[in-house]
Amino acid sequence: TGKEADILKTVLAYNLARAYEDDGEVVQAAQWYRDVLRQHPEHMESKVRLAMLAAAGGRNFDAHTLLKECLKADEANISLRSVYTNFLVSIGSFKEALAFTSQTLKFEKSDAATFCALGWLHFTLGREAKRPQELGERTKQYLRSAEAYERALSIDPSCATAAQGLAIALAEDALALKPQGMAVSTMDEAKARMRIAGQALSIFSRINDSLSDGSVNVNMGHCYFVRGEEEKAIQSYEAALIIYKGRNVSVLLYLARSWYAFANRESNFSAMSKALSYCQRAMHLQPADRAILYNIAMIQQKAAEMLFALEPAKRTLQELVVALKQAQQAANTFRVLADDRSGALPYDADLADQRARYGDGLLRKAPEQMSRQEAFEGETQARVEEARKTRAEEQARIQAAEAARRAEIEARAAELAEQRRKARVEAQAWQEELNTRQTEEETKKAAAAERRKRRREGGEIESADEGGEKKVRKRKVGGKKGRKIRSKSEISTEEEEDVRMDEHEEREARSSGDDDGMAAREQMENQGIRAVKAQDTLAMLKARKRNRKPVDDADEEEVVTTSRRKGKEYKSKAYISDSDEFEEEEEDDDAVGDALPAADDVEDEVGEETGIEKPTLPADEDAEDE
Repeated sequence: TGKEADILKTVLAYNLARAYEDDGEVVQAAQWYRDVLRQHPEHMESKVRLAMLAAAGGRNFDAHTLLKECLKADEANISLRSVYTNFLVSIGSFKEALAFTSQTLKFEKSDAATFCALGWLHFTLGREAKRPQELGERTKQYLRSAEAYERALSIDPSCATAAQGLAIALAEDALALKPQGMAVSTMDEAKARMRIAGQALSIFSRINDSLSDGSVNVNMGHCYFVRGEEEKAIQSYEAALIIYKGRNVSVLLYLARSWYAFANRESNFSAMSKALSYCQRAMHLQPADRAILYNIAMIQQKAAEMLFALEPAKRTLQELVVALKQAQQAANTFRVLADDRSGALPYDADLADQRARYGDGLLRKAPEQMSRQEAFEGETQARVEEARKTRAEEQARIQAAEAARRAEIEARAAELAEQRRKARVEAQAWQEELNTRQTEEETKKAAAAERRKRRREGGEIESADEGGEKKVRKRKVGGKKGRKIRSKSEISTEEEEDVRMDEHEEREARSSGDDDGMAAREQMENQGIRAVKAQDTLAMLKARKRNRKPVDDADEEEVVTTSRRKGKEYKSKAYISDSDEFEEEEEDDDAVGDALPAADDVEDEVGEETGIEKPTLPADEDAEDE
């Protein structure tokens, strides 16, 4: 029907406006709200939303007018009265909000949210009491706040907001601070404050587990601050500031207060600068708040006062310059605040004037403080420079000693390496020489073994003729038969000759590795020696043949002659028995003969090497017989 269609159109238009509002499209949302009100002027929800949009835009008069119209239409609406209470709180009308909330209880006495709002308003009025005549009502306000929160908990035991408010009210009632700048009077009161703050902190910790709200962190920060734990209070306030996205003025001022207390306790200029920065951020959000301006001037003046009280060793000239500049600004600010008579002030004008005069006194001490600090830092800088120079010299000395030590180590290492290299070279040369000698000895041993083998075999002996061709010459079988017995002198002479030839061969072997010049000279000497040896050998052979005994026994001579003709030798029994006595001597002669080259060979070599013609030996009887 037409009525149902109109209702549906109104509902859809309102919901569309709410969607635009949630999406941030404030203009389009307000347009749709007005469209609904043109069709239905009595639609209270659209007026309330328009009032909230006006308040968010800073048009408080328009918002107040719209809410008043709604209250006239439906004065008993609890939700509407709650919205109006929040509006009064947002514009700072705490007393009007308290009166209006008290009237709300006439319409609904079982609403926990209304009692929470009432408790918060009583607490705020008690905390914001600044004037001396208002301080007497502070405790009463805290007590009424606690009663309101207790009623809210009796209605809704699970209300975390009421539990938090009750803890705050009870803590503030017991922890109620005296006027600004005054400390607690007795030790018992201080202990009571610490005890109650600890109890409230335990409650807030449990509430924080169930209620994720910045106010819980703020209250925990208050408890830490009262207990003197400024570092933990700063952490709680910073957590709350993150939840509020850094735009909550109260939290910024709480942080400034905590840093200010920490700076005074530790005499820390950096902490005082942090307190000043948080106050300046709060001033940027509320430029017209003269209480914040007063706090900024107070922090600036206190920073200079704190630095003047410090020893020069605990401050720097740069910090002193900054503090003096801030002290000058603070004195000017206090003069302006003291001269302001525009109306109700959130501070005492007389106290501001006293602060201005006190700042002038601080500035008169500035030249003396600056000169002291400059002199101290000059001396310190000189000592530091001297220490740096001494340290640099010591470092240079250490580095030079280290460099010398490294150079010495490297030199010793190089010398040791050279010694090792030479030792390796000498060892290698010695090993090579040893190997050469071993090779020569093995060669000599092999040659001697070969000669002994040839003697034992008694076989054919090769000899080279002058044309280089080898001819086979048979030993004479009857050579031993006609030999005469040699004397010891002849045997020793032959042995000496053998020793001489062995020594000569060793000298030739040792001289084989010398240079070409030495080899040439030794070759000439060897040729002469060989010639002499050849002559001696020929003479010795001739002497042997002349000294042979003639054959006396005719039978033996006949047997020998017959055997020579037949090419074979047969010994008679008498010769065999005689020759046994000389067998050892014959073997020695054979050894000497084998050790020496054959006569024909020696003569050939002498003829070839020295140019001496081979002498012609006289033919003996054996040769004629052959």
